[in-house]
Amino acid sequence: DTTEAFVANFRTVRPNKSSLTMSPSGPLDSKSIVSRTEDFYKERRDATDTNLPQDEIEAINVGYVGGLKTQQNLFEMASDPSLLDWQKISRVLDVGCGYGALCDFLKSQHHYQGEFVGIDIVPEFIDGAIKAYATESEESLTQFICGDFLEKDFGVETFDVVFSIGALSVNQDFPEQYGKLSFDYARKIVAKCVNLAGSAVSLYFPNSDNIEEGERKPRMAYYSQREIELMVIEACGDRFQAMKFGSSPPNSRRTIVHVSLTNV
Repeated sequence: DTTEAFVANFRTVRPNKSSLTMSPSGPLDSKSIVSRTEDFYKERRDATDTNLPQDEIEAINVGYVGGLKTQQNLFEMASDPSLLDWQKISRVLDVGCGYGALCDFLKSQHHYQGEFVGIDIVPEFIDGAIKAYATESEESLTQFICGDFLEKDFGVETFDVVFSIGALSVNQDFPEQYGKLSFDYARKIVAKCVNLAGSAVSLYFPNSDNIEEGERKPRMAYYSQREIELMVIEACGDRFQAMKFGSSPPNSRRTIVHVSLTNV
């Protein structure tokens, strides 16, 4: 594999497709996924300082330990206009949308006026997102869905861009160390995101290459850049165009991979 400098903190990666092999993934139990995910975020919510401003509380509750600043940094990287032409984007899907903050960010920072669909397993998050950003009008371009993304049937729908900034953090092997279940879950998330995306996918993942083993939290899953490359290339097939990795701050565990695809 070779890398080259790119804008901001991003690096372009061009993997050798012929060397990418993975064993078949196993079955996943949707109920266990929902249970582990809800427990993970309940633990986060219970530990959050409720004296903070509401937007800081919500950012920490959905996993941004650094609060709004961390959330803002990752949103900026995931939606970087040097990677995405916001004048040509009209449909966005946010997987693991939390309280829907990405919707507000895209509207305020990129003047996005198209359709936005968010999905999350945690009912409290979706309730908050609906109250903050959605309307009951049949003409509303903003929709939030409570449910397991892998179980949701989107029919023949596709989206210009699919984001997943909150779906790959939970250790699905807990109480054991993250392992095969977490890997298979992430692999299926990546595959479905690619399948639903028309031109691009932006994924957040906790990067195991940039954090010492002793510093890793037991309820979180971590993936190496190589593992993410494997998942992306397998999912994209002939649609793969480019893959760019960036961390915020540089060389931290907080990593975004931006994937460019051939339009369906």
